[in-house]
Amino acid sequence: MLFPKPEKRKKQKRNREYDKVYLRWIHGFPCIVPGCDHWPVDAHHVDKKSRLGSDRSCLPICHQHHIGGIHTQGEVTCATKWKVDFQVLVEKFNKKFDAGELGPYDNQVPDVVRSS
Repeated sequence: MLFPKPEKRKKQKRNREYDKVYLRWIHGFPCIVPGCDHWPVDAHHVDKKSRLGSDRSCLPICHQHHIGGIHTQGEVTCATKWKVDFQVLVEKFNKKFDAGELGPYDNQVPDVVRSS
C-alpha cells in the first residue's frame, strides 16, 4: 500500500461529575443577578460541560439573564456589568449545600429541571 491509513486517535474519556441532587437544589433559589429575583431559574454551569465541568459549579440564573445575557454577551461581560464574581458565588452555594441549607423555593421546584 502506497499511503497507509493514519492511526485513529483515541477518544478522551469524559469524567464529568454529575450531581442531580445539587442541580435540583440550585433550582430552589431566585436569580443571582442583583436586582432580579425572578424564579424559576436555569442552572448555569460556570465550568463548562464541554470542559468537563462539574454540576457543583452551577449558579441559579433566570432564563432572561441566562440566554439573553450570558450566552449572548459572554460570561466575563455579564460578570463585569452585574458586578458579581461567579467563582465566589459557586463557593458560597457549595458551602450552603454542604451545610444542608434549603433554598427559599425548594418546596416549589418541579420534578423536571433545565440546565445549560
